[in-house]
This record gives sequence, structure tokens and C-alpha cells, in this order.
Amino acid sequence: MDADVVKTHLACKNLAAATELYQDHSANPDHRLPSRVGDLIHPPWGGPSLYRDATEEPLDPWGNPFRMDHSRTPDGTDYILVWTAKPDGTRITQFGIGPRAEPKW
Repeated sequence: MDADVVKTHLACKNLAAATELYQDHSANPDHRLPSRVGDLIHPPWGGPSLYRDATEEPLDPWGNPFRMDHSRTPDGTDYILVWTAKPDGTRITQFGIGPRAEPKW
């Protein structure tokens, strides 16, 4: 597998983990989900980045920003799908790559 694809998949997983830190942060009493990747880097309540001490929003290996879509599991739990796509359109998320990029609930 292409090293850039693996690196991107891991970045999606790390960004998804940062969304959990954001949601559970003591300064976020309503447990809101972030609205954009920038909220992970510069939390609205101040303090350090929740994404590996980043100071600016990360880009995928092809120069594109990562995207975050608010979604809901079949049982009604909110979550964020972190994703990007290769230049050929192959989708990469925290769940997988290509056909495996969508969660299996």
C-alpha cells in the first residue's frame, strides 16, 4: 500500500481521536463536537492544540485540508467522520480506505 495513503489514514484516526478529546474536555461542559478541524488546533476555550501540538491545520499529502462531517450511528450517537480523498477520488477516513472507508455499524 502507498505510504502516503497509510500516513493519511493514520492522520484521520488521530484527528478522530482529537475530536473525542475535544468532546470530553472539561471546558466543553455540553460535550459539543467540533465544527471544523481548526477547533482542534485552536480550541474555542483557549489552551493547547488537541491534535499532536499542531499550530496550524494539517493538510493531506496532496495539499488538501482534512474534512469533518457530523454523522450519527444507527443507535443515535453523534460522531465525526474525518476524511479526505486521493487525487483519483479514493476516499480515506478514520475507518479505512476506499471501499472500507465507511463505518460498519
